[in-house]
Amino acid sequence: MLGLTTYCRFFWPKLYPAAWNAPSYTFVCWLYCSSYDVIWSNTAYVIALFGIVATILAVRRQSGAGYALLGFGLLALPLGLPAMYEGYRRTTQTVT
Repeated sequence: MLGLTTYCRFFWPKLYPAAWNAPSYTFVCWLYCSSYDVIWSNTAYVIALFGIVATILAVRRQSGAGYALLGFGLLALPLGLPAMYEGYRRTTQTVT
């Protein structure tokens, strides 16, 4: 997500005026690509960093990792569907 956000913000050729049907990988990216308002690109960076933290928590099997993955997945829809699945799986799994 960090790579895609960086490409979209700095390297992707921007159309003027901005179009509503710009290519995007998340809803936040779509908001940026359809308006070129930097606040949405910055928001995408924050969500990507949150995804990195959620992944680190999940790899280390920390408590709360499932909820962090769910939150990241929701914020990064539709790209975040795999994270939502894994977060759901971790939060509903029974401990034996």
